[in-house]
Amino acid sequence: MQQIIFDFGTIGGFPLRVFGYGLMLVLGFVCGIALARWRAKRCGVNPDLITQMGILALIGGVVGARVLYVAKNWEDFSGRGLGALFDVSSGGLVYFGGLAGGTLAALAYMKLKKMPLRRTLDIMAPAMMLGLAFGRIGCTCNGCCWGGPARESWAFSIRLPMVSRPLLRTGDGPYAPDQGLCPTYAEQYWAGRCMPDDRLLNQFVNDRRGEDTNETYRAQKPDPNTTRPRIRPIAQLHGELMYDQMAVTLGTEANAKALFKEISGTDGLLNQNEWNEAMSNVRFSWDPDGVTPILVPHALGGSEFWDEAVGAQRHLPGNRFNGETLTFDNFWGYLQLRKARLVAKIDKTGNLQFDKNGNLRLDEDEMAAVNKWLSADLYDLLAQERTNPLRPAQPLGIINGLLLCALLCWFFRHRRAEGHVFALLLLLYPMTRFMLESVRHELHDNLLVGRWTHNQVSSVIMTAAGLALWIGLSWYQRHCDAAEEKSA
Repeated sequence: MQQIIFDFGTIGGFPLRVFGYGLMLVLGFVCGIALARWRAKRCGVNPDLITQMGILALIGGVVGARVLYVAKNWEDFSGRGLGALFDVSSGGLVYFGGLAGGTLAALAYMKLKKMPLRRTLDIMAPAMMLGLAFGRIGCTCNGCCWGGPARESWAFSIRLPMVSRPLLRTGDGPYAPDQGLCPTYAEQYWAGRCMPDDRLLNQFVNDRRGEDTNETYRAQKPDPNTTRPRIRPIAQLHGELMYDQMAVTLGTEANAKALFKEISGTDGLLNQNEWNEAMSNVRFSWDPDGVTPILVPHALGGSEFWDEAVGAQRHLPGNRFNGETLTFDNFWGYLQLRKARLVAKIDKTGNLQFDKNGNLRLDEDEMAAVNKWLSADLYDLLAQERTNPLRPAQPLGIINGLLLCALLCWFFRHRRAEGHVFALLLLLYPMTRFMLESVRHELHDNLLVGRWTHNQVSSVIMTAAGLALWIGLSWYQRHCDAAEEKSA
């Protein structure tokens, strides 16, 4: 999975990124057109017409694929604005819709230019399957169209990362600031089948699935009854920390207030910009030996988060918060609530994780354990998060596209009637897609449980159309051959 291939940072106020899904669509189009042009030269068709038709077919295919996806998932777009209907940067295309839209656009162009219909369709058939293979590579990059649950011991199962890092990153940190979750991980997270490390979660804010407007947390099917802790945006994560994370929290209130004044300014109120500035302001002093640097503490140790501090206010009875700035009482209340959660934190075995002696406070050794836990490299933790085992739906889709492309190229030389290559495509692809649907992620309708998906229904219809086309073309060719023999 590689959602973002290159991240060049922000240029002119706009993020400049190359998404894996979009890049694979472009490569699939270029390679498919190259294959079709080569075929066209050998068949006496103008390659330039193939290129122009391919561009129109690409546009028609994207429109058709998006229209079918939106129609199929219309409830997911309710209240999201018009722009969401056209956003295909992270997936959301249905191949059958793309096939229909691209074919209609190509047929219209062929009629306009009076191109030989059956021969041109035969030329394009292998190119379409090559484009399909690249499209499935794009699905793998994006983490969509994933497979259903697999056994832990199954050798061919795959695990997708929670978040993919760009292959090239020009800014700070290994991830893009608004990098989204892998759709597969999001689906499993909302279903309660996987849970990231606590340090990657905002423990004071719970999101109700489907109500959050941030695409990072949106899963495939909103369920208003599902609530989970909010996953922290990547922009709020840090690398390995060196601070004493709890020095201010465990210190006196007077000392914390003095440090708070240093970062809040003259008005005594701390806004998000001042918070972020303090988080990035690493202050050093020097050991008396003049060689060893010493970190000078301020109110923030480095593992605190603005969203978490704001979310904590709703858990503090009688604590007044204006929604924009934190007073010292807001800030101190957040730190104390955070300390109380660490004291009461339970590990995976059901025992207290830090307060080993159960005295409801953190002793010196327990404090060291807390500091070590909070100072972990969150980027490293994020890189280790994976989905549960999945069936390899995307790799199978890639293999399917490449095999069909090779088979159609071979059959092209042995066809007995023009149009048979395209008819064979209409026969073979839906058959393989029908079987692959049962490998895909858990659908409410699935062949294995006696119900068909919409793609399986479409496959049956397409197979019937391909069979009718094959028989019709065979009859037409025999009729033409008979007419030629009679005239001779």
